[in-house]
Formats: sequence, structure tokens, C-alpha cells
Amino acid sequence: MSDCASCDAPCGGRPAKHVVIDASNIAQAQAGMIGGFFIRPMELAPNGQHEGHSHYIDHVSNVLKGPLRVEWRNEITGEEGLLEVSGPCKLLIKADVHHTFIAGPEGAKWECWFAEAHNAGDKPVSFHQERAGV
Repeated sequence: MSDCASCDAPCGGRPAKHVVIDASNIAQAQAGMIGGFFIRPMELAPNGQHEGHSHYIDHVSNVLKGPLRVEWRNEITGEEGLLEVSGPCKLLIKADVHHTFIAGPEGAKWECWFAEAHNAGDKPVSFHQERAGV
């Protein structure tokens, strides 16, 4: 077992240190450099649509501005549905759920939050790796 100071984990050997993600370090969080956490900022023009996709891991979408329509389909069970939300709110999007975002007439803004994970079967995945279309 190695000691914390010699570890090359993203926490930099200081796991007890509190880190605030703000304007000074958002670029690091967007690159997955803060404690295994990744933020992907997203924005849609009025009535715009984001191409749908799914992921190997669960993630949270933090809706900042809406309204935002979320069409989803579970690629394993075939279950599908839609949500209409307006920010601020948070959506848990499970692994293997294909999701498409459609903005309302005022546009939409949200962030996708990911944590490092190794729950894709026999291979580790990057923070926000998208699945090929199913």
C-alpha cells in the first residue's frame, strides 16, 4: 500500500483538502482534473436540439436555464419517455439511457457532471465517454 503523498491521483495527494470549483479552476474540472470529477458545459440556442447519445456510466445533468425537454430511451429495457424541466434542477441520467435535449423558445443551458467510474463491464471508461448509437 502506497502513501498518499506518492500517489498520482487527481487529488494531488491531498484528499482531505476541500476544493471549490469556481471561475479560477473550472478549466481543470472540465478536463477531469479535480478529484476525478468532470463538468461538461452545454448550451442550446432557442428551439435548438442536442444530438442524442448515451453513456456507459451514470451522470447528473444540472439544468441552469430552461425550459428543456428531455427525450429518453433505456437501451437495455426499451422503456422510453420524456421530461419537461426548467432550471434550476438536477436530473440523474442512468447508464445506457439514450437522451436528447430540446430547448424551448428562450434557449437552454446546463452542465453534465461525471465522476470517474469503472462500471462498464470488463473495461474502464473515461469520464464522459459516449456509447456508440444503439
